[in-house]
Amino acid sequence: KTLRAMEPLQALPADFDKQDRPPEKPRGKKDSSWQLVWCYERCHKDENEACRQAIDDCVKLEGASLICLKKARQFGNYLRRNMRNKFVLVTDWREAKPCLDAVVQHNGRNVPPLFTVIICDLARQVGRASEVIQSMGAGVGPVSVCLRSNIPR
Repeated sequence: KTLRAMEPLQALPADFDKQDRPPEKPRGKKDSSWQLVWCYERCHKDENEACRQAIDDCVKLEGASLICLKKARQFGNYLRRNMRNKFVLVTDWREAKPCLDAVVQHNGRNVPPLFTVIICDLARQVGRASEVIQSMGAGVGPVSVCLRSNIPR
């Protein structure tokens, strides 16, 4: 079990959207070496379109694919279907405990997350998230908790 304070993320260059993008892969082709699973209730909303596209572009550059899920229940289904995929989990405080419960439930049958990031809106949520992680043990893998306000836009 590893709990670390999140270092401030680097902002994307101003011309990021104008830089060369990797070629689009045909839908349905799964040759990514790992996946970034973003479990956030508002991940598909228009307000997150630019953020979702920027994340997708970044993970493609690293040979990965982006999976967007609204709820921890969908994440549990993802775990049942993808037992050997390597993945990084990014979730918010609301879905963190149910997602980590799913990881623990599937421990032994699935590869645990390479890393988990829990994004909190309030400082008190950071403390609560840290307590939840401590209580769950090493089965959840390395986890980092950060405040949304510390993430550059």
